[in-house]
Amino acid sequence: MKSIDFHVHAFPDALAERAIPLLEEKADVTACLDGKLSTVLGSMDRYGIERAVVSSIATKPSQFEPILRWSGSIASERIIPFASVHPDDPAAVDQIELISEAILKQLRKALEATPIRNGVNRVLSRRE
Repeated sequence: MKSIDFHVHAFPDALAERAIPLLEEKADVTACLDGKLSTVLGSMDRYGIERAVVSSIATKPSQFEPILRWSGSIASERIIPFASVHPDDPAAVDQIELISEAILKQLRKALEATPIRNGVNRVLSRRE
């Protein structure tokens, strides 16, 4: 059976070192990992997780482009990145459209070999 972790947070390495302590403090929780993609992949290997959905966090509008670029750079057979939009961004609606197109492409790719592929493809094709 394939395992997909649908809620992972990761950051570029240099940012992870700053972001994780701040997020831990704001959320009053302790992170399980250090926020680096390499650590996420190691944890996936250790626990038999085949794929993970990496959910980014935009804490200000100016972060959309860097997050979108990084999300594109980490996309792979194992990593399905979801970018992030800050709710105060005046371009949020257009950004959501860009992200939704990318998500649909990633979902199609990730689900190609699953037993429910035909049903999923029918649902996704209705969006086109």
